[in-house]
Amino acid sequence: MRKTQVWDLMTYDNLVEGVVGEVVSKIVRTHDLDFERLWLNYNRTDRSIMLSLSKGANPLQNRQVATSTTFSGIKRLMKNGYVIRVNDYEIEDPFFKEWIARFCS
Repeated sequence: MRKTQVWDLMTYDNLVEGVVGEVVSKIVRTHDLDFERLWLNYNRTDRSIMLSLSKGANPLQNRQVATSTTFSGIKRLMKNGYVIRVNDYEIEDPFFKEWIARFCS
């Protein structure tokens, strides 16, 4: 599906520069309700963690929430597949990360 969106933009809209950004925006808009539903099921700690991660920050350095609470939240989000750890903690879905950064900041 994503490859066809890039192809369509390049072929029919003659868009070459910024095509990837435009496709990302379209995917985020297409899944807006899905992401919103997911977001509304998070508790306040999970939202804080996901918001920090979407900004590239380390949620464990947030002094407004106890480190143990944040760590438990990260562990829960990892177990459910929303957060992964490569070098640092990251949001698994880059489109959900983009949605959080755009609409929840």
